Amino acid sequence: MEGVRPEAAVADEPGMVLVRAPRPWVAGIDGGGTRTRCWVASLDGTLLGRGESGPSNYMVVGAEAAARALDEALRAALTEARVRARTETGLSGGVRESQAASATPSGGAPGTATGAPLAETPTAICLGMAGADRPDDQRVLTEALAARGWQGWPLHWVNDAAIVLAAGRTEGAVAALIAGTGSIVYAQAETGADGESGPAVRVGGWGPILGDEGSGYDLGRRALVAVLRAADGRGPQTALTEKILAELGLSSPFALPPLVYRGGLDRPRIAALSRIVVACAQAGDEVALGLVRSGAAALAELVITALRRLGRLDEPGVKVVVAGGLFADGSPMWEWVRQALAELCPQASIRLIPLPVEPAVGAVLLALTRNSLARMSPSQAWDLPGSGLFVRLRQSYEAWGTSASQL
Repeated sequence: MEGVRPEAAVADEPGMVLVRAPRPWVAGIDGGGTRTRCWVASLDGTLLGRGESGPSNYMVVGAEAAARALDEALRAALTEARVRARTETGLSGGVRESQAASATPSGGAPGTATGAPLAETPTAICLGMAGADRPDDQRVLTEALAARGWQGWPLHWVNDAAIVLAAGRTEGAVAALIAGTGSIVYAQAETGADGESGPAVRVGGWGPILGDEGSGYDLGRRALVAVLRAADGRGPQTALTEKILAELGLSSPFALPPLVYRGGLDRPRIAALSRIVVACAQAGDEVALGLVRSGAAALAELVITALRRLGRLDEPGVKVVVAGGLFADGSPMWEWVRQALAELCPQASIRLIPLPVEPAVGAVLLALTRNSLARMSPSQAWDLPGSGLFVRLRQSYEAWGTSASQL
């Protein structure tokens, strides 16, 4: 992501706007097994642009594909920031197009009302990444990103569940449950008086072969198994057969194995079948109901285990923030997981709450609080009334007209 660092330009032609010194910026990225989302923000917590790309789970798609998705998402966010800023400030009628493009990285964003472009390199980028927990994985990804122009950039790597919890902290959550393509629970004690975060607990998130129980992929894969068992006569007939075959454009269940084993049905597409499982369960299909209930029990087990290890299981009304495709659009998975929690741990009082903002905005918050210019812990950023970073982030997020319920 190359660019020329701009200095102050002289307005030497009629109608030109003075381009001021570049402004610092941060980015927050939510990288998952299905898609990647990025927000770019100024240091005062104003969101400038948003971008999306394909999957960036390093353990699934590999380092090169993950780096490409991360780079594409950031470029898209910077491009949207540029377009939005020009619309709001009228820069398109002032600065020459060629000059504006060369003043920002990869056609990045000019600033807000000041007309200042963004700096060539970010102040900080927080990457909430599925499948990139270990230092060795982060080193491989850092090298792949360096080849795309990110060399020397200040990157902060965290688990994708950590950015969900960062956003959920504002509502008092102590744990985050993600159930999308994969599944994981991440819990952490509140920041102490010394400004240091408490111990973190991770449960699950071990990928499609070793874990991810209750995830979209898990439900989709087990639905395919149920269809083949029904075709064999080993299992009961199910509405899943007709619905899944229609979704995939197949005429027979026996066409499923070649499609899967020859690579025609990858992990995101299998995870997407979870929507059919949920719909069939709602319609009363017994096989689908069994799948979603066992999946909900697996997710509940993740939550209970994490809270027990954190020492918060017996706390009345302990809050867990929830994210991921399985819980989108008012999904009945909310109620099925609540029921499973009550059945598995009836003495506990666990509250599942929705995200107030996208996980990538939580990543922006972590990027801002890691920035030495901010000089505050995440707890201070959440709690500072009125002028707190999260207050500004949330106000900016709402101004964009984006709904966290659409995650």
